[in-house]
Amino acid sequence: MKKKIILLTTFLISFIIFTDNVEAAESLTCIYEKVSCASDAGSMSYTHKFQKKITQDSDGNIKFYSLKPESSSPSDGGRNELFNEVKPSSISYKNTKAYDKSSKTLTKCPPCVEYTGGKSCANKVNNNFIFSDYKDAKKKECPSKYEKLVEQTKYESENEAGCISITKEEAEKDIKNTEYKHICIYSNSEGTAGATIYFNQSKYTVTGLTIDTVHSCIKLSELNKINNGECPKEIYTSYSGDKVFLDSNNGTQIHQMFLLSDDAKPKEEEPDVNINSCSDLFDKDLIKEINKVMDVIKIAVPILLLVFGIADFLKATFDNSEDEMKKNRDRFIKRIIAAVIVFLVPTFVNLILKLGNTVWSDINPNTCINNTE
Repeated sequence: MKKKIILLTTFLISFIIFTDNVEAAESLTCIYEKVSCASDAGSMSYTHKFQKKITQDSDGNIKFYSLKPESSSPSDGGRNELFNEVKPSSISYKNTKAYDKSSKTLTKCPPCVEYTGGKSCANKVNNNFIFSDYKDAKKKECPSKYEKLVEQTKYESENEAGCISITKEEAEKDIKNTEYKHICIYSNSEGTAGATIYFNQSKYTVTGLTIDTVHSCIKLSELNKINNGECPKEIYTSYSGDKVFLDSNNGTQIHQMFLLSDDAKPKEEEPDVNINSCSDLFDKDLIKEINKVMDVIKIAVPILLLVFGIADFLKATFDNSEDEMKKNRDRFIKRIIAAVIVFLVPTFVNLILKLGNTVWSDINPNTCINNTE
């Protein structure tokens, strides 16, 4: 009996050590050096600028970005440059130690990434993301055809990372699935162009009047500071109307747009507008806080179970009384059952509510509302 207890205790200790080594991926934003080249088209001279960027969130998801190949005349100074997410034709971490093969995540930003593509200036940078370490670490020199890392920061969400591209379909889907506090509608003085900004404390999206894809150069933190967190009185767009900014310092060819209305209404005025089930009555921030507490419980319960279980079995190992050993074993089994119940109760409650809403037609959103009118 004692040998079995010692083996089980060893297993529990090993499990704790293994669990302790499981960590979230490093949150990273890696920006590489910008390159440019000049080409002539008749009497005009154009500058082509290229740059690459990658991000990794805490879940280990890696995204790849390239600066939009945008020809710019010397007059606009190459402003309004945007990073677009791309699907690389080839990805390789073979020549860098910054990639952990076991977890398939980056431990830091790779020092160098391949750039050189075609011979022509307009196709100077390829769509490959081939990474490498420095060929000379002291001088921070990259191999030929590679450019070096110029900025490494913690990963920023898309709403804080600067310019992003939003298609009309993506915006419509997001608007349908998200409850926004403010819907800010803008138009230029002629009424020929406009944009709408939807935002709350945690995210935003933008749609254009006649543009299928809007490039938004807005940071959510700045948006929530302007006008005490209300709709900005004016915004600015590019000449074509496909880029949206909060200020006018983004080139010479921009239009000022003025706020027409803030269509968002407080929840108290229309309590049943978006209520489709009883769960919709809970504030989303409250649900997030509850989920955070549940996440803590899901981590704490197994740890406490293992700690008390080890204590019980160690006590039983050095106890000569068979009765005490049986009591400790029974106590550990009860703790396992209690831990399982903690995990299963929310699942059962959710299942019962779903079955109730499906089976009984009398259960509907109005069931949850005390209508005193």
